[in-house]
Amino acid sequence: MSDSSDQVVLVTGATGNTGLALLRRLEDREVAVRAMVRRESDLARLGPTSASVVVADFDDARSIQAALRGISRVYLVTPSSAEAETQQVRFAEQAAAAGVEHLVKLSQRSVLQFARDYASAFRSEASTSTS
Repeated sequence: MSDSSDQVVLVTGATGNTGLALLRRLEDREVAVRAMVRRESDLARLGPTSASVVVADFDDARSIQAALRGISRVYLVTPSSAEAETQQVRFAEQAAAAGVEHLVKLSQRSVLQFARDYASAFRSEASTSTS
């Protein structure tokens, strides 16, 4: 395990709502951060930052490998799309191969949907139970 003084956190989705908020919190705590953005045109959305910045695409293995180089921890959020699960699995595999020690993934699914599904199943089960 790395000494905390040499750990760099990769924040994917760094120009999004949660990514940018996390980036700012880490900077406030003087944590070394690398911000990952999908396009160079997104760089202005970062505003002033002490983070190193990398442009990478979840569908481009080489750009992800470059983004992960020297990284110990990752905050992973991918765009919501039909490819999200595939991108996340591939990214996690690349992160493991790069020696990343800790990965936090932001879920893109609502717990409310699962709650409705489970509630419906429980109601159905309860109505078919005999006392």
